[in-house]
Amino acid sequence: MGTIPAWQSPGSPRQARSARRSRTGTESASYSQNEALPDLEDTIVRLLAFEAAGADVLYAPGLSNLEDIRVLCGAVARPVNVLARPELTFGALVEAGAQRISVGGALAWSTVNALVEAATAIRDEGNFSLLGSSPPGEWLRST
Repeated sequence: MGTIPAWQSPGSPRQARSARRSRTGTESASYSQNEALPDLEDTIVRLLAFEAAGADVLYAPGLSNLEDIRVLCGAVARPVNVLARPELTFGALVEAGAQRISVGGALAWSTVNALVEAATAIRDEGNFSLLGSSPPGEWLRST
């Protein structure tokens, strides 16, 4: 099985141009697919190609430290979206240059972890204390 030419791969600059041409009031976000093998130089090259193709926002979910985020944001002109990480704060990400922050599936996994913790306490200890309560009514009405 051979490699797929970069211009044919999912998220290629050609696809970004096509998406931009066909859009109707939407924003074109280009995704660097750098999570598996985070390579800052490769990520910058990919995102510069997307930027040249007309992407409105550049997404680099594989970046996990502030210095890499700072370098990437300094290398491109378009807004950069990064993936939130538990060890990084909103303020630190913004200070590093991120203009958008995604949580990905983290909120769902937080919910699953809370469910597993409560279910385990019930199963192993007969302890229902982790069931908690509903969110406050004020919070539900304000969102």
